[in-house]
Amino acid sequence: MRRRVVPLIAILLAAGAREAQSQLRGFPLYAVQVPRGVTIGGDVAFPNGDECPGTCAGGSGSVGYGRVGVSASVATSGFGGLVTISLLRAEQSPFTLVVQGGAAGTTNGDFQAPFGTGFSVWIPTPVVSLQPWLGFRGQYMNPGNGWEGDGAVHAGFSAGLSVTLLNGLGVRAAYDRMFLTGNDLSTFGVGVFFSFDTGL
Repeated sequence: MRRRVVPLIAILLAAGAREAQSQLRGFPLYAVQVPRGVTIGGDVAFPNGDECPGTCAGGSGSVGYGRVGVSASVATSGFGGLVTISLLRAEQSPFTLVVQGGAAGTTNGDFQAPFGTGFSVWIPTPVVSLQPWLGFRGQYMNPGNGWEGDGAVHAGFSAGLSVTLLNGLGVRAAYDRMFLTGNDLSTFGVGVFFSFDTGL
């Protein structure tokens, strides 16, 4: 019975992703593999536009099982959900390749849905594990330019670094940029997280 808990949670989160985070408004998209087990975290972000009232702050939770990871987040700028599928996993090689898709919204009715890929390298050391990564994506945004207009798809990328201690506690930082005609959106985010394997 206990072995069914993690897959069940993942299925439920995936079903609710349209209402839950993907790339929350003003936050970087972390294009990395979701660790096996459960991860909880908190992040702050500093966007270049008026995407948030000042800085953005939020919390997230994710579940990783096999090749699939599902996350949900709530922040001052909105809420959303993201599904990550690992094509290459760090358990089998130092390289990780993922594909991602999700959706995010705000209380004002703004909607965005990213879809893309990310590549990272897992670098273990005796004290910490380092994971630099780079991600590329398309992102549907409605309003199309971040504030007004019809919905449209824009290109974006993100890059960052995660540092994880042996006990599962870690920190992360990322830069993210969306390419919009005459109005590029960029943001820098930092956060802390804790991952633990339930053994299920």
